[in-house]
Amino acid sequence: HDKDAKRRLKYISFVGNSLGGLYTRYAIKELFDEEKGTIAGLIPSHFMTVATPHLGVRDYTFLDEAGIFVPGAVKMAVANLFQTTGKDLFDDLSQKTSSSENDLDGNENDESNGLLFHMATSENFLRPLRSFRKRRLYANLQGDLVVPLGTAAFMDPQQVQQLRSQYGSTYGILTTITTTTTTTTTSSTSNIETMARTSTTIS
Repeated sequence: HDKDAKRRLKYISFVGNSLGGLYTRYAIKELFDEEKGTIAGLIPSHFMTVATPHLGVRDYTFLDEAGIFVPGAVKMAVANLFQTTGKDLFDDLSQKTSSSENDLDGNENDESNGLLFHMATSENFLRPLRSFRKRRLYANLQGDLVVPLGTAAFMDPQQVQQLRSQYGSTYGILTTITTTTTTTTTSSTSNIETMARTSTTIS
């Protein structure tokens, strides 16, 4: 019976909450068969994350979004408490640069650029994301002290403030922002935004 059930399986979807969204993005890269376009032998269908810190949290803490300056040394001290995971999440992505076209297929174990940078720019991570028929992320407009809107929805501070001014303290699903999958660009944020997101729901 188990063999019959496996034969009937055709599609695979993923849902990741918070840090689990990053784990699933890494997992699909490991399970992706580029020649067949499958993940774990199945056709990619839907990929969804909920309040996931896609851009890390170094520049996206709730204090940063409130306009309160926090020294980098303090952030790194907090990061060190969480060891490798903390260092990855608090990595300064704005200081990372790709030195050559070969970096698009870069090694995520290269310590000169952090893991989140590779996940945002390396084709090894972006190709599996493109294989999904639909991609969606959910982000909290406000009140999320762990994963604020900016890092969960690929938004800069101006976009964050604009949405909060527009919707205030409204509850429920507020808006859906739809983007289309495009070719790779040189911006790491644009890469991850266009590849990882087909639509974003702010709640």
